[in-house]
Amino acid sequence: MSEHLNDRQFSEWMAGERPEELVAHVGVCVACRGEVARFDALLGSFREGVRSMSAEAPVIRVPTARWVPRLVLAGALAALLAAITLYPPRPAPVVVAAVEVSDLVLFEQVNAQLARRVPGAMEPLAALTWPEGKSE
Repeated sequence: MSEHLNDRQFSEWMAGERPEELVAHVGVCVACRGEVARFDALLGSFREGVRSMSAEAPVIRVPTARWVPRLVLAGALAALLAAITLYPPRPAPVVVAAVEVSDLVLFEQVNAQLARRVPGAMEPLAALTWPEGKSE
């Protein structure tokens, strides 16, 4: 390999993919070996920086499971209160005075309905089809 590592080959090297021809080239080429060593040192210092920052980071407390039911209950109560205040009240029911019908009047009404030849809605049609005064 007479040329230096291209970007793809360099990325493969840093990712750990090192074919024999790349290993042989880095072993021979001083420029590529220096570039690999500089980038490796840069990654190492970045890795150490991240580790030290994570060690110094404050601990954030997460609510434990015992708080979850309380939060859910508080949310449900808030929703219920909002629904009660926003929901319009029902109008008072209208009370109709009960009319007492004697048994005799009720019997006469039922008898009149049963004595009809056709239902009330069909009386106009019956008048068209049957001549007046003629009964079947």
